[in-house]
Amino acid sequence: MVLPKKTCNELERLLRRFIWGIKKDNSRIHVVKFDDVCQPVGRGSLGFRELQQQNETIFLMKITFDLLTKNETLWVCFLRAKYKVIDLVRHTLKNTNVSRLWKGLSLVWEDIRNNIF
Repeated sequence: MVLPKKTCNELERLLRRFIWGIKKDNSRIHVVKFDDVCQPVGRGSLGFRELQQQNETIFLMKITFDLLTKNETLWVCFLRAKYKVIDLVRHTLKNTNVSRLWKGLSLVWEDIRNNIF
């Protein structure tokens, strides 16, 4: 499911505090911007990723791909029955009154649908 933005921000805040060695009451000067820390390792950075982006691009797209390819698994059969998905490649996944997982899948569905061969 999609992690709430507030949760992602809080986790990133904890990560930043850990990277710069900030404890409860002391603060330090940040010599490097967090955006620079998130650059790829090949550019000499630590290679961290923003959680919100990673949540959408990696986790949700993987689940969506599994929804399309693993027809016999129980969770896929359950989701297809619950949301009446008969056609493998629907135009849209948006419905009203759906679960957080389905809302998350609908966020990345257009990217997946446009790149299916």
